[in-house]
Amino acid sequence: VYFTNNFANFDPASFKTPNPRYTWQVPAYGVFDAFAGADIKGNKSLRYSISLGVFNVLDKSFITDAINGTSFDANTATVYMGQGRRYNLSLKISF
Repeated sequence: VYFTNNFANFDPASFKTPNPRYTWQVPAYGVFDAFAGADIKGNKSLRYSISLGVFNVLDKSFITDAINGTSFDANTATVYMGQGRRYNLSLKISF
């Protein structure tokens, strides 16, 4: 998944004339996620489904969201970092 052209949140009242400022653009980033699963038949009435998901496989650091600071740049913005590599394992039992 690739994200681009995202901008920091801002307060419109902070844009004053005659010298308007522009909101800070968050750097673009890409995240690679992988998923796999399998269905397993049990006896007549039981079925199992198992799945594994790996989010941010490459364990990249990235900024997901930002709030403009006083200088409308990266030095004064408040940023929210994306999570590192995470795993999700699930088991579904149907009967």
